[in-house]
Amino acid sequence: MARAVPGRPAWWEARRPDGGRSRIQLTHDQALVMSHWLYQAMYESNTLDDLLTDPAVWSPIYRISGTLDTTLTEIFMPDYGERLEAACHRLLVDELGTRFRRRQIDGTWAKS
Repeated sequence: MARAVPGRPAWWEARRPDGGRSRIQLTHDQALVMSHWLYQAMYESNTLDDLLTDPAVWSPIYRISGTLDTTLTEIFMPDYGERLEAACHRLLVDELGTRFRRRQIDGTWAKS
């Protein structure tokens, strides 16, 4: 049975179907964007090193990243960049209801 996690938004649930594991469900777009962010944060910058002061947090980070990387075939496709861009756009516009545009100079997203 799902239960709400105190201090988390209503959509965040911890599910324990087998009594010992939690499950986080993401849409395909969310998984693609999260996989890309984790890759950048873990391998292309020091973002997580600066953010994570508890070494135990690396265990679930590696588990989540590995799970995403083994289930997303798009990361190996030649049009990965376009697919990622489309997923980002859908999440920003459709799910968050906000108009964002990608900055040409640094590739980050800025509110329009």
